Amino acid sequence: MPRVSRGRLDSGPLPAAEETRWRASKEAMPRVGSNADKASYGGPVRPDDPPLRIPYGDDPDQFGELHLPEGDLRRGTVTLFHGGFWRAHRDLTMVRPAARALTAHGWRVWNVEYRRGADVHWRDTLADCAAAIDHLDVLSARGELSLSPSLVVGHSAGAHLAAWAATRDAASHIDGLVSLAGVLDLRCAAAAALGSDAVAEFLGATPEGAPGAYAEADPMQRVNSSIRVRCLHSPHDTRVPFDQSQRFVAATRAAGGRATLTPLSGAHADVIDVSHDDWRRALAAINAPWAEHRFS
Repeated sequence: MPRVSRGRLDSGPLPAAEETRWRASKEAMPRVGSNADKASYGGPVRPDDPPLRIPYGDDPDQFGELHLPEGDLRRGTVTLFHGGFWRAHRDLTMVRPAARALTAHGWRVWNVEYRRGADVHWRDTLADCAAAIDHLDVLSARGELSLSPSLVVGHSAGAHLAAWAATRDAASHIDGLVSLAGVLDLRCAAAAALGSDAVAEFLGATPEGAPGAYAEADPMQRVNSSIRVRCLHSPHDTRVPFDQSQRFVAATRAAGGRATLTPLSGAHADVIDVSHDDWRRALAAINAPWAEHRFS
């Protein structure tokens, strides 16, 4: 399909407190690729350390940051998708503190960047998410990752990408989905004009104008009952309504899957603020046993 240029809509500013926390956490991070940045992952940089920034494609936005744990604690792998309503003004630095926190708990974390923005077709964005997850096989073959369990975790619109990735035919090695304040029902999100019509901007039309696009991209229409789902969402979220998670959990259960919804207490971005109680609840959900992670 040819690339489509769409008029860009402003998502509107984050609430002041959320914007301040996000910018502070971003500015506190050392430059990507620096020795200080690598050392901050848990010890001095060793000659055999994997590169921090790893491409999975040729475009400048087709890369991920691989975080590897130190010490004896070893869990599986988390593929992490940042939010931002699929727009170019947000990037993976939003969730880098969360990635580091997960690494400190023994997870190997693949923090994914992807093509996004007004001049990027939605299929390119989804294709990048698929390619990034498929690249885990390359990293695993190099002995850098353990793919059991393999989780996909996303925040806000990044949870949409994680949930979509979990519905692919090639997603058989994904064991669990963790959605943090996720946009999981694109039809309802479009009807509510979430993020200043972010969904219609992303898919190029309303559900009535492009039913095929919504059928292809909407996790609510592609539920995978074999993958365990854990959603965390605050009823006080004013950017992505709590009922986005409620509907997805209900749809997963109706399809015979296993899904839980944990109510949080804070604002939309608090669940990725590593100093907030909402993040600690998210961390507990990710760290909880996944031994019975797949269902048929």
